[in-house]
Amino acid sequence: MKKRNPVIQKAYEQGRTEGFALGEDMGEMKGIAKTTSFFREKFLELEKTPGIGPKTLDRIRKAIGEKYFEAGERNGS
Repeated sequence: MKKRNPVIQKAYEQGRTEGFALGEDMGEMKGIAKTTSFFREKFLELEKTPGIGPKTLDRIRKAIGEKYFEAGERNGS
């Protein structure tokens, strides 16, 4: 069995570990973006639902988190 160069082996393992971490982070970001987009669409549908007015929408917005809504959506547009 051929002995491997320890410097090359260490660099390989480090690159592999960093690659897995990067892939995991990218997947998580895509998942968050997809989920946020889904809930924004559903929220916009709520605005058209009879019986749900601005006060209820504000409560829902606060419960979900203001950071997920753009400034234009806060004004009912």
